[in-house]
Amino acid sequence: MPVLEPRHDYPHAVETDPAWSESWYFNAYSPGSRAGFVTRIGIRPHDGFAHALAVFWLPDGSAVQLEERRPAREIDDEATWTEHVRYDRIEPMRGWRVRLGPVVAEGRRIAIDARFAALGPAVGVDRAGRGFETADRARSAVRSSLAAGHLEQPGEWTGTFEVDGETFAIDGFGNRDKSWGPRDTAGRGLRMWRWFSVNLGRDLHLGGILAGTEGGDLSRGWIQDGGETTSVRRWEVSTTLAADGLTHRALELSVSDREGRRRTLRGEVERVVEIGIGETAGLRILEGLTHFESDGREGWGIAEYAHAKVDQVLR
Repeated sequence: MPVLEPRHDYPHAVETDPAWSESWYFNAYSPGSRAGFVTRIGIRPHDGFAHALAVFWLPDGSAVQLEERRPAREIDDEATWTEHVRYDRIEPMRGWRVRLGPVVAEGRRIAIDARFAALGPAVGVDRAGRGFETADRARSAVRSSLAAGHLEQPGEWTGTFEVDGETFAIDGFGNRDKSWGPRDTAGRGLRMWRWFSVNLGRDLHLGGILAGTEGGDLSRGWIQDGGETTSVRRWEVSTTLAADGLTHRALELSVSDREGRRRTLRGEVERVVEIGIGETAGLRILEGLTHFESDGREGWGIAEYAHAKVDQVLR
């Protein structure tokens, strides 16, 4: 799994594909306060807008969302903001600051100021400018649907989370990612995905995707354990669904790495919200805050399920 250079923490040159996008994503969870967030800004210069999303995991066990847009025809070094969402790079590949609010979302007044400190290298791929079609239909579908350039990185979060005048600590782990390239799930062969972002303490982190396409399924991802980084060869997923046949409630993951090692994780999904990221025509995306266990280690993360249709659910 390649470690990407610091230049990839800056904006990339915009290419001609009309679905070109560059996006920044962060997630965080603090078990002590039961507070956290998921947030993303995606910029689509050919469409002329930036879209921001924030999901707030509130200490009382509930979740609320914020979405907003602003005009954007270019991607520059000050692009990572909308009215109530702002990301500031402190040091490339090492530190970021995330500020959300103050904002009233679904009747709750929320403000977050949190800092991300990397716990490992940023890993991923950069295929921008090289074309996205390959002889492998599954790889081509994923590259052209979810962006050909991508990085992910684990980190530690510190900061504050204010809800209705009461302040809580953010003190926990999470991951971030960044994507650049065409992002368009309509008509490019992508049928679903299962995306995982997991932190089991300070030393074990993993993430990646099982994507279902018209050309077959594709597994991608990474594992960082005790300072060693390896890439994922295969995800195997077994899911327990709610009565609606769509919402995930529990899951078992078997993940094999390139060295032939296998890990098994069990996850209990504690909160689920349906999100929209402005670029996902034909998909329903369910974001699940999940408690994970594996070989005596436990932690938190995200299990994100995207379904092409309600009647086409991968179990």
